[in-house]
Parts: sequence; structure tokens; C-alpha cells
Amino acid sequence: MPSAGRKVALMRALGRHFKVYPCGLPPQEGAACCLAGAGRYVELPRSNDPEFGSALVDAIERIHVDVVLPVRNEDMLPLWTLKDRILQAGAKLVLSPPETLLQCFDKLLLYRKLSGHHFHAPYTELASNWRELPPDPFPLFVKERHGSGSRLAQKVRTPEELGAIMVHHDPDSLVVQPFVEGQEYTADMFFDADGVLKQWVLRKRLSVLNGQMDAGEVVDPAGFADSLSFHKVINIGHFLRFEGPINVQFIKREETCQITDVNPRFSGGVGLTIAAGADFPAYLLELVSGGEVAPRPYRPGRKAISYTDYVYD
Repeated sequence: MPSAGRKVALMRALGRHFKVYPCGLPPQEGAACCLAGAGRYVELPRSNDPEFGSALVDAIERIHVDVVLPVRNEDMLPLWTLKDRILQAGAKLVLSPPETLLQCFDKLLLYRKLSGHHFHAPYTELASNWRELPPDPFPLFVKERHGSGSRLAQKVRTPEELGAIMVHHDPDSLVVQPFVEGQEYTADMFFDADGVLKQWVLRKRLSVLNGQMDAGEVVDPAGFADSLSFHKVINIGHFLRFEGPINVQFIKREETCQITDVNPRFSGGVGLTIAAGADFPAYLLELVSGGEVAPRPYRPGRKAISYTDYVYD
């Protein structure tokens, strides 16, 4: 699991079906999974380091790794370029196609893709072109065009506030959207090797910290049965091809579901989905083993709340 970082809960959930080797920077630099993984920790440079590919392939061959599972958006395109080397080393790479990755990781391209297929999504424009938005657009939401984990993402109320941010960042590396108020949700989804959606679970994000669910609840989708906008969200696999776990974040505002992010990986809050009975790690095992992904029943109403936790060496 390259760049395992703080995803200790996911590592432990995967540990019921796999022998997990968390990879990343040394524990003293903050990689909690490396401590939690004890003797299975594998030190790897960042994926933008020229030595990353050789170090990864060496680890695959040395440990006899069967599966490489990216959990960080920034690693996915570099890993795709290494796909042939990973296969030759004897491992499978769980990753959606590069065309999908390019769309998902560029928020401007994602908006254009979604709006072109009549999804509801906040109008998105480069920060440098904010005047192209409808009249009186403020407040706006500004975030990195290629960012993840809610880095920099914030509400701005005036052109002066937006200008203060653009002074310190390349305006073409930022996007702005009308600020959308409403209830936040995440749909955790799992696709098989043919891009067929096998299961989805809807989580209400009751509280969010640093872009990740801090408190949430698995909800009964029956309340969305009459929402055409929601059915578009669940059918996103008809317009972008996925393989393995993904998550779609959206805001429900009145009768529409406004998609804000699509991440082709396990979500930070997927532990709640798993705890509700949807065994995504088991689906992953079935996927990489070449078997049929068999969805398990899950229980709406399951809740979770996080508190500060530490991993001790």
C-alpha cells in the first residue's frame, strides 16, 4: 500500500483478507501506518521521486507482493506508468484507467465532463477567470485544481479575499465555484474488472475535518428513490470507467445532488461502510483473485464518530 500515511483503519480492515505491507516515508516523518504495520513496513520515496519505480519493483520482488493498492490520488498516474513493470514483477495493480484518472484529478476537466453529460455540479472556472461566473457570484469556494484532501479549500466572500489567495498561488492552479450549502454525502462504490458497479453505500457526512468524514451515518437510500439527480450520481460508471473502489462526494441541495469530487480509491471514511456490512476489502480480494465480486448485505443506520488516536511504537 504505497503512501499509506495515516490510513491505519483501512490497513487494519484490509488485514482481514490480506497481509498488508504499508509503504511510505519513515515513521519519524509521520507515517502512522508504518508504525502500525510493525515489521511489515516498507520504506518508499514519494511517487514523484525518480527512484520510486525501482524501489517499488524491488519491494514487490523481494517480498513477493501480489497486489499494489494506491490510496493517494497523487500516486495513481505515476503508478499507471509503472503498470507493465509491476505486472512483470508478479503483482496486480488495482487502478482505474488513465483516462478516468485524468478526468477525476483535474477539477476543471471533471466539471466539464459531468456538465456535458447533464450531471448537477457547481459551475467551475479557473480562479483567474472568476469574472466569467454569473453576476454577483460571491461567496465562492476556492480550491486547488489538482488538489486532494481539502488542501487550501476555503470559502471567499469578496474579490479582495480571492485576490489575497491568488497572490500566493498560480491562479491557473486554482478553481472557483459558487458556494453550495446543503447536506454533504459520500457514495462508496465498488466496480469489478469489467467496470460493472457491484455495490454502493451512501454515507451522510455529519461532520468533516480536513476533507475527511469526522462523524457520519450510513443512510437508507430509499429517501432518494425519487431523485433523478441522485440516480445520475449512482450511474456515474456509465460515463467514466472505473475498476475497484471509488467514492463520489456530493451536496444535496433541495432536489439536486451537486457532485463536488470523484476519487478513484478507497475513501477516508470507508471504515463506516465496511462496519455496516459492505465488505469492500473482501470485494477487493475477489477482484484480484479473478472471482465474482459478491456484494454483502449492509445495515443502514450504522454511525461513526472519530476521536484523536495515536499509534505507538
